Amino acid sequence: MALNDIDIFDRYLQTKQLQQDQRQGVADAIAPTPAQATYMASFLAPGSSIPDVSGNYPSFPSSEVDLIDAFSGDPMPSMQENIQEGDYFDASMQGLGMLGDAFYATPVVGPVLGAVAGTGLKVVSGVGRGIASLNKVQKAQDLIKQGKASAGTQQATKKMVAPTKIKEGKIIDVRKNLNSSFDDPELEKFKAQTIHDVKTLKSGKISDSESNIGTGTALSYDPAVTVKSNGVPIELKVNQKARDSIASRTKPKFPMASVRGIYDELDIFDPDITLGFNPMKQNVFVDSQGYGVKAIKNGKASIVDNEVLVKLNNPDSFKLIKDADGNTVTLFDDIEYYQTNTLPKTKNPSEVKVINGK
Repeated sequence: MALNDIDIFDRYLQTKQLQQDQRQGVADAIAPTPAQATYMASFLAPGSSIPDVSGNYPSFPSSEVDLIDAFSGDPMPSMQENIQEGDYFDASMQGLGMLGDAFYATPVVGPVLGAVAGTGLKVVSGVGRGIASLNKVQKAQDLIKQGKASAGTQQATKKMVAPTKIKEGKIIDVRKNLNSSFDDPELEKFKAQTIHDVKTLKSGKISDSESNIGTGTALSYDPAVTVKSNGVPIELKVNQKARDSIASRTKPKFPMASVRGIYDELDIFDPDITLGFNPMKQNVFVDSQGYGVKAIKNGKASIVDNEVLVKLNNPDSFKLIKDADGNTVTLFDDIEYYQTNTLPKTKNPSEVKVINGK
């Protein structure tokens, strides 16, 4: 081949492509899988030293492990076992984890130093509400595969066993399936979630009627479901007339509340806030402080049993106020709270706090 026949620019492009492919290959080889990333992120959770030190924390997942099985490995040695075996390095790392928790737990100093020094020491173990939920969901998934779960009827159970196929970007209603059950003592009271299509009007617009909450076609039955906002808020919906019937004990509990949002890939995380709803006590969803929540403006929510785990897009954006008793209350900008003039009227008592409306 003559020198004139060689395309120098083409050779340059081939060399650059080869280098890029090599770098990508190395990145793929060392980049953590979703399961591994979730496992590592759990190390930073306050209180995470407890299962690690006691010998109840699972081993690191391999690259073949799915996200749902991130915490299914065999338990690692406890701090005492590591000391007895002469593995002083691992024992010292577990000790650092305990020290990090101590920073978080220290009154007054904890909220400050815990966020600065404590997190830096949380490099060994971790557990939180998200991990506890993940363990339940994982066990429920296993029971479904083993044929030891029911969605209430034979037809519904077939949908539970079948793969969940929801179009990306579809708005759905998610509600607790009171008829579901799992054949395991640990999940005796655990309930699956029903994924409903939303009712629409002839115009194609989603119906906002309370009577249509969670009444659309049942698309699937899953142990947990994640929805996101993505420009459309996640709505916490409650049929007030139906709730009054339950609160007054006129009728037994039946589906009348749902979480409405854009269907997303299942994601179990340590939440920024957790929401709940008990029709015997409240007429809307409330946060852990007891404040009524109407919608999640920016973020995602995973519905697991009785809880709505919420991950906010801007968790550091909030304001602090004082309630009537002088207690400090955190109000997140990504959350739409009920105000005195927007809380739905109810015929029965409702233990819901609201912020003052203008």
